[in-house]
Parts: sequence; structure tokens; C-alpha cells
Amino acid sequence: MSIQLAIVASVILMGIISYVTYLFSKRSSHKLVKFIPAITAITGIIFFYIKLQFISQGYDVIYDMIAIILLSVVLGFSLIGALIIELIQWKKPRHH
Repeated sequence: MSIQLAIVASVILMGIISYVTYLFSKRSSHKLVKFIPAITAITGIIFFYIKLQFISQGYDVIYDMIAIILLSVVLGFSLIGALIIELIQWKKPRHH
């Protein structure tokens, strides 16, 4: 599988997961919305890891490792962002 096709497949898969997570959080819990980037990054990491283990050959392994590393950085930043948002909302007084 070429890297271009893998990136397109990953973006489509991550978009579907993001949309489903958004719909689920819209119906039940608004707290889930801030974790959509993290869930999407985890989906991409899993996709590239499975591709790395079963499909990749030659230099594709290097591309998959780079994608996993980049998505891991995105995952870290998105979790830190979600934590900051949670702390700000927790400290903010609520007026009902």
C-alpha cells in the first residue's frame, strides 16, 4: 500500500470516527467533545500500527513509523488541551 493511499484511508477513517464521536457526545455527554482529537489520533495510530505489522514492506515501514510518531505527538497535545479545558471549566463558577 502506498503512503498516499494510506494517508487518504487514515484521514477518512479518522474523520468517520470523529463524526461518530461527535454525534454520540451531542446526544449524551458534552464532556466527550473535548476528547475527539485524542480519539481520532488513537484511531490513526492503531491504523498505522496494523499497517506496519501486516502490510508494510521496504521503506513503507519508515513512513508508518513517522506517521505513528507524529500522531503520538498530536495525541499528547490533544490530551493536554483537554485537561486544561477540564481544569478551566472545573474552576469556573457555575450559574444555573
